[in-house]
Amino acid sequence: MKGCVKIMQKMSNPVFRSVENSQSGATEYGATYTGISIKTGILLLVSVLSALFAANLIKTNQLETVITILAVTGIAAFISVLLATFIPRLAMPFSMLYSAAIGFELGVLTVLVELLFPGQGIGQTAIVATMVIFGVMLALYSFRIVRVTNGFVKFMLAVMFAILIFSLLSFIIPSIGNLFANNFALGVGLVGFLILYGAFMLMLDFNRAEAMVTAGVDKRYEWSVALGLMVTIVWIYVQVIRLLILIAARNND
Repeated sequence: MKGCVKIMQKMSNPVFRSVENSQSGATEYGATYTGISIKTGILLLVSVLSALFAANLIKTNQLETVITILAVTGIAAFISVLLATFIPRLAMPFSMLYSAAIGFELGVLTVLVELLFPGQGIGQTAIVATMVIFGVMLALYSFRIVRVTNGFVKFMLAVMFAILIFSLLSFIIPSIGNLFANNFALGVGLVGFLILYGAFMLMLDFNRAEAMVTAGVDKRYEWSVALGLMVTIVWIYVQVIRLLILIAARNND
């Protein structure tokens, strides 16, 4: 059973894997909560600025530029996460690149949703909802209202495998995915479940960040921790957008 826990700790958010493997005791310039918070804030700011840039391009009808950038942002984001994970000394520049790339994609997504469902404030609602979820989970973790135990980790492991299996089955058997797409209640239930999963993934991220600060890993790993949090925050935001789209589409029927 301990082996399952270790697997989950590595797979739940891959960005933390190399950091955990590199712990070598306290150092004079160890990671701190303040450092992690500042770096996470910087990555969020980069994403917001990139999203605003994407929105401006769309609003000024520079669609060819948008399409050109979108053609590379997905690949850039994926490669950036891999490099930041396996080469810690490159974590800072590639964390910034990931944030810029994913921010652009989210900016395009948000603007398109706003254009598709005008006047409903889906983008603003998604941002506020994501911030609230992050704040609530941080408070629950900080006050130890919810504790990251071995049982909690095992549960998250089981859920993760269930999501992977469901995704695979939906790809192989399209009718499964269509069932949720064509049924409002099932669709909302599924997306709501994925939001909750992302929220509890934050608990694991907070727990790893605390473990790394306590162990005194090198300060450069703060960028890796911040990137790990960014990956989870992006997941939650996308799922919230999906939920709001379902509700808006239902209201327009």
